[in-house]
Amino acid sequence: MNEASAPDALLEVWINAYNLVPYRLVNNLIQMRSPTNTCFSGGTASPQSDGQGRVTLIVFDACEEDFGSIGERTDGQIEYTYAAGSAPISITATDYIDHLQLSPTNSQAVTFNGTIDLPNGTAWPLSYTITGNGSYTITSADGSSAADGDFDQFTVTSTPGAGSDYTSDISGGLGLPDGGGDMQVQTGSAGLSFDSSSTCPIYGEIALTAEDRSTISVLFNGADHIVVTVNGVAQPEQDCTAFLTGIGAQVSPP
Repeated sequence: MNEASAPDALLEVWINAYNLVPYRLVNNLIQMRSPTNTCFSGGTASPQSDGQGRVTLIVFDACEEDFGSIGERTDGQIEYTYAAGSAPISITATDYIDHLQLSPTNSQAVTFNGTIDLPNGTAWPLSYTITGNGSYTITSADGSSAADGDFDQFTVTSTPGAGSDYTSDISGGLGLPDGGGDMQVQTGSAGLSFDSSSTCPIYGEIALTAEDRSTISVLFNGADHIVVTVNGVAQPEQDCTAFLTGIGAQVSPP
């Protein structure tokens, strides 16, 4: 990794930790928990329930919803584990594939094998830990691949604080862009802290280490006081807008 490749590497982290992957995995798999899942345009969704009417297993086989230029296809097996009550405390995905077509040339796809632990059930704001392996692909409006990557034994833990505040802890392996090998990602011991005032973390540090031992670290000391260091050389301090623009990211849903 170097200064030229740093934005792409940081975008990989952003997508896997704060944007497409956790948002689509956590929200989609919770919303799919229905005894009446229907594939309107083809394929099958086969749910099973326990004696309390709670969905425990759904098997999707080319389950499609087609609305012309917009559509979604789902495959794979989803298992739900419960304690007391009706909300799941754990979700296990096997060979899960979710392909969302946003327009004729704009799509997102996520694959996942792993677990999502929900210590507080589905109470909002969500507290979750995602652990597993998978990949994502984002296709841009012109039909070219805008971003793609994979994650291996990757863990993201989101812990709610007061109001809409939350802390995110990250560890594990991510594929470098363009097949450039792998990198290990690790937040500092306090994680990264977010609040409603900013899309970027307000405090914390995250470090990326490639197989060749090149490194990138990002220190957040207030949402608009962000320092990126590449191989020991600190770049000028940035605000949140400049940081997100520099890596090509947009938003950070909790």
